[in-house]
Amino acid sequence: MRNAFLLAVLAVPSMAAARAPDARSLWIDWTALSRQAAAAQPAAPAPGDQAAVERARALGDRVGRLVAAGDCRAGERAALEAGDSPLVEAVRKHCLR
Repeated sequence: MRNAFLLAVLAVPSMAAARAPDARSLWIDWTALSRQAAAAQPAAPAPGDQAAVERARALGDRVGRLVAAGDCRAGERAALEAGDSPLVEAVRKHCLR
């Protein structure tokens, strides 16, 4: 019994010395998260990149025709496949009206 008490007393300081979790780990750094999200998004085409502008215009026209014809699913699918998330959101907003 005395040995168990002695071991318990010896263990208490080592448990107290164990480092408590850092208080900063309990919070979300929204600024860093926003930076990571911005870095993950594709960059807008440069003003001189006419080919990218034409591709974006053609995609918008194709998706717009699909949505105007009443096929919202196909329009959303085409925008998703192209990776154009603002266009996907626009299709969803329009079709939910």
